Amino acid sequence: MKIEPSAVQVPVTNFDGLAQEGALRKHGNLFNGTSKRALVVGPSGSGKTNVMISLLTHPSGLRLENVYLYCKSLYQPKYKYLRELLTPLREIGYYEYSEDENIAT
Repeated sequence: MKIEPSAVQVPVTNFDGLAQEGALRKHGNLFNGTSKRALVVGPSGSGKTNVMISLLTHPSGLRLENVYLYCKSLYQPKYKYLRELLTPLREIGYYEYSEDENIAT
C-alpha cells in the first residue's frame, strides 16, 4: 500500500497549553485542566472532611458544579459548616446522603 499526502491539509493545533495559560482554567492553580472527579476515602479520623473543606474553600482549590456528600453522621459540626457554606450558593449543587438512603437511583 502506498501512502500519498492529501492536497488538502488541516492544521492541528496543540491546545494542551491553554489550561496552563489560564484561558480554559476552571480550578485554582493547584489543579491543571478543566474537569476533575474524585472520591475522598479513608478510615475514620484520617482527615477526609478537612481535606475536602480545604479544597472547596481555598483560592487554589477546586471549583465544582456539584458536591455529593455521603456519610453516616451529617449532624457533625464540620458537615453543618459545609452545608451552611455551600447551600446558599446557587452555582453549586449540594447533595447530602446518609447511610440509610439508597443513592443508586
